[in-house]
Amino acid sequence: MRGQARSWGIPKTCTIVFRQGKWYTSITVDCVPDRPLTDKGAIGLDFGVLHAIADSNGNVVENPRFVKNAQAKVNKIAKKSRRKRPPNFKKKIQASRRK
Repeated sequence: MRGQARSWGIPKTCTIVFRQGKWYTSITVDCVPDRPLTDKGAIGLDFGVLHAIADSNGNVVENPRFVKNAQAKVNKIAKKSRRKRPPNFKKKIQASRRK
């Protein structure tokens, strides 16, 4: 059994199939879910671009902006990889844009 029913109800359909040497069944249950809320209640979260997370209570988590902080380092590595290298005759590597 893959899952467990949170609240039981009236079984509506049952599909039984034989695939790749194994039997599988799917049971559809008509029920009214009974899930009690916690004492704290519900909270809404907004995931955005300007702010990473903003909740319904007004708390805001700023976007860390990893790319902007590391852009100078990325540009330096990209410039180094674009430059042409001298040939290596011992390893028979031609002069080209190699790593």
